[in-house]
Amino acid sequence: MRKRLPGMKIRGKLLSLLLLTALLPLLLSGLLHRSSMRALGSHLAAESKTVLADNAFRALQDVVDDYGRVLQRDRKILLLGIQLQAREAERRLTGNAANLRPMAEVYRFIREFQPDLISAQVTVLESGPASRQPERGDLAPGSDPRQALWYQRTKEAKGLTWTFLPDSAGEFLKLYLSVPVFGANGSFAGATAIAIPFVEAFRELKQPEQWASQAETFLVSLVPSKEGKDMGLRVALVREGQPPGTGWRRPNGLRYLTSEDARELQGLIADAAAGRSGVRKMRFQGAEALWAYGIHEAGTVFPLIIVPYQRVLAQAEASEQYILTQTRDGLKATGAIMLVVTLVVILLALQRSQALTNPVRRLTEAATQLIHGDFEAKVNIRTGDELQDLGIIFNDLGPQLLERERMKQSLILAQGVQQHLLPAEPPTLPGFDLFGRSAFCDETGGDYFDFIELAGPRGKNLGLIVGDVSGHGVGAALHMAFARGVIRAVASHFGTDLEKPFLELNRHLLDSTDESEFMTLFYGALNPEGPSLSWNSAGHGPVLRYDSARRVIQELPTTGPPLGILADASYEPAGPLPLGGGDALLIGTDGIWEAQDEQGEMFGIERLREVLLDCVEKPAADIYQEILAAVGDFCVCDRPKDDMTLVVVKVL
Repeated sequence: MRKRLPGMKIRGKLLSLLLLTALLPLLLSGLLHRSSMRALGSHLAAESKTVLADNAFRALQDVVDDYGRVLQRDRKILLLGIQLQAREAERRLTGNAANLRPMAEVYRFIREFQPDLISAQVTVLESGPASRQPERGDLAPGSDPRQALWYQRTKEAKGLTWTFLPDSAGEFLKLYLSVPVFGANGSFAGATAIAIPFVEAFRELKQPEQWASQAETFLVSLVPSKEGKDMGLRVALVREGQPPGTGWRRPNGLRYLTSEDARELQGLIADAAAGRSGVRKMRFQGAEALWAYGIHEAGTVFPLIIVPYQRVLAQAEASEQYILTQTRDGLKATGAIMLVVTLVVILLALQRSQALTNPVRRLTEAATQLIHGDFEAKVNIRTGDELQDLGIIFNDLGPQLLERERMKQSLILAQGVQQHLLPAEPPTLPGFDLFGRSAFCDETGGDYFDFIELAGPRGKNLGLIVGDVSGHGVGAALHMAFARGVIRAVASHFGTDLEKPFLELNRHLLDSTDESEFMTLFYGALNPEGPSLSWNSAGHGPVLRYDSARRVIQELPTTGPPLGILADASYEPAGPLPLGGGDALLIGTDGIWEAQDEQGEMFGIERLREVLLDCVEKPAADIYQEILAAVGDFCVCDRPKDDMTLVVVKVL
C-alpha cells in the first residue's frame, strides 16, 4: 500500500488549527499587539545596533590592516631599492672624485620593481657631483643639491631618513627615502634618495563603500600640539571623492584633529606612537564617530578615517521606526477587519491548503530521488513565494552535490598520486634499519620524504630527504611534487655534493612561488663505510641524533635558511658525523612536536626526546609507531591538524 505523504498531514493540521482559532485569541492578540511589537522593535533595534557597530569596527579595522600590509610591502621594496642604490654609489667612489654616470642603469633597474611608486632618484656626493633620474629630478636648476633638506637630514642622522617635501610646483608633497653613502675609510661621502609621490603612497587606501559618502579621510602626522606640551594629530592632507588616490588636497591652514573625548584621543595618540593600528569611538565635531587609524612610523604620516556613528546605526534606527509605524497602522485596521479576516481565512484554508501541500509533496518526492543518488532530480514550483524559492534552492542542490562528489573523487585520486610519489618501503642498506612514513591532515599535504641512492667517491651512499612545504592541502601538495621533481633531477647529477641541489632548488622555488611560500628541507648522505652522516638543512629541525655511547640525544644544527626566501642564501653542508652501533636518527616535520591537546599545549621537543629514550632499543618501524601513538594519545584527536612525517634511522 502506498505510504501516506506528509502533505496530507499538513493540510489536515492547517485546517484544524484555523477552525480552532476563535475570535478570543484574535481579540487578545490585538490587545497585546501594541506592547509586544514596541518591545520587539526596541529589542531588534538594540540588537541591530550592536551587530552593526561590531561589524563597523571590524570593517574599519580590516581597511587599515589591509592598507598596512600593502604599505609594509611597498616599504620593503623601497628599502631594498635604496640599499642597492647606496651600495652601487659606494662602489663608484674612487679617491676624492666619483664617476656617478653609470648610476642611471641602477636607477632604471630599481624603478622597474615599482614604476608607479618611484618618481625620482638622486645621488649627491659631499664633494659636489650629483646624479639624477630623471635628469632634472626635483631640484631647481643651478641649486646646490647638498643644501636640500633631505640631504642635510641624512647627513645629520648618518642613517635611513624619511623626509617630506613639496614638489617643484610646491603643491603636492613628496616623500624622500634616503641613506648615507660612505667612503672607503667609513666617512660620510654623500647621500642617495628615492622620491615617492605622496598621494601615490596612499593609492590603495580605500574608504568603506557603505559609508564613503559621509566618511572623512585624513593623512595625519604625530607632532607636538599647538601649545607644545602634548602630542597632537596634525592634518597633512584631506581626501575628497573616489576612486582612491584622487581628490587629495591640503587643509585650509594649520589644522589639528581634536575630540571632546580627551581620554580616547590620548589613547589613539599612544597607539600611533607605539606603531599600533585600531578603531576607537569618540566625538568628532560634536557628534559620535568611529576613528580608524593605520600604523604610524616615526617621522611619517598615517591614514585616519572618521565615520559618523549615526551613519553606522542608520539602518537599525530605520528598522525600529518602520516596525513602530507598521504597528500603529495595523492596530487601526485590526478592529475593523477582525471578524471578516476570521471567516475569510477559514474559507481560504479549504481552497489554498492544496496549493501549500502539493509543492511540499513534490519536494519530498524529489528529495527521495536525490537521496538514492539521482542528482538530476528537479521540482517545478511556481507559487511565487518562499516555496518557490525553496524549490529553486533544491534544484541547485543536485549539481552542487554532484560537483562535491566529483571533487571528492579527484582528491582521492590526488591522494593516491601523492602517496605514489612517496617511498612505499624503505630501501635495504647494510648495517642500517630504516623506516619512514607521512600522515596528512587532509587528503593531500605538503610533507615530503624520500630515499635516493647517491654515487659517492668511495661507493654508494643513501640520500635521506625530509621536507615541509608551508601550509597543507592541495596547494602544498603541488609544491611538494614540484620540489620532489627538482631534487630527484639534480640529486643523480650531483651525487653526494649536498650544496648544489639546495642552490638549484632554492632558485627554482624563488622563480615559481610567491614570497609567502617556502620550504624547509633536510638532505643527508648516509655513508655505510664508517659509517657516517653528512647533511644540509635549510631551516629544518630539530633533527635528533641518539648517541648510544654516551646515551644522550643531540640536535643536528641547521646550515641555512628555509628555501624559497632569499636568493643569495648559502648552504654549506655539515659533517661527516661518525655513527656508532646503536645510534639512531630522528628526522621529522613540525606537525609532530607542534601537535596540541585540547588546552592548546604543544607536544614539544622534550616529550619527543623522552619517547625516543624509552623506545630507542626497538626497530625503526616500532620507534615510528611508538612516537605517533604518543602524539595521538597526547592530542586525543581522530585526525591531526597538521601533516606529520617521520624518518627513523638506526645503526645496527
